[in-house]
Amino acid sequence: FGDQRPLKEADRPMQIDATTMSDLEVFSTPDGSDGLFQLIDRTCSELGRRALRGRVQHPMSDGAELRRTQHAVLFLMRRARPFRFEQWPLEGVDSYLRSRIEVRAAFPPAEPLRYCWLALRNRDVLKELEEGVRQTVGLFRQLATLGESFGNDEPPELISGLIADLRHAARTVLEAHSNHASLLSVDRAYRGPLRETIEHALSAVAELDALNAMALSTAALGWTMPELVESESFLLDADAVFHPFLREPVPNPVRLSADKPM
Repeated sequence: FGDQRPLKEADRPMQIDATTMSDLEVFSTPDGSDGLFQLIDRTCSELGRRALRGRVQHPMSDGAELRRTQHAVLFLMRRARPFRFEQWPLEGVDSYLRSRIEVRAAFPPAEPLRYCWLALRNRDVLKELEEGVRQTVGLFRQLATLGESFGNDEPPELISGLIADLRHAARTVLEAHSNHASLLSVDRAYRGPLRETIEHALSAVAELDALNAMALSTAALGWTMPELVESESFLLDADAVFHPFLREPVPNPVRLSADKPM
């Protein structure tokens, strides 16, 4: 409702003020109860929850992007093998990348000495690095399996792009693990030159988690996808519209245009 430009001219996310968000009960109701966001939040990770919140807080207004999202959600609704992110160490890997443990410059002859020193004097630091590397390798093995699971599913553009990014990142990260002889050299690669690759992959997984939540809530609540029509002026035409928080809602038709308020 917030952007009344023609679809073909709308190329940026909508900027919706806090008052409108409150009036629409997007994140909470006047009595402090959960809002619409909580109704659709079926994400499995905090990263996915942030991605979904960003989509709700700043909705897209570009017609092509909206259709790409619709196609992705419909694909996930119909997919026989839904995503399962509950056991994936997303937050663990994210925390590992943001660790304040210093990343030392490469000096191979000193690696065994530094490892021994950490093992003797800073066992907690060494344990944190070991756990971070372990979770990172485990996550990217799961991402490699995820990419292979699509097989001949022929996902739509948005999903296929995310999966392609994840498969590339998985190859890169796992090869680095195979090519480095020591824990410290792997850690240096992951939190050094490969950090951006890993962070980009985490963002892609978060986006998949958010899209998957949209698919799950759409199916569970029996919602439908609106048809987007190119037009020179704004028009919203809908039948059987009701507020999802009402226990016994009475569906009503809605027609709203740029020159005629509802």
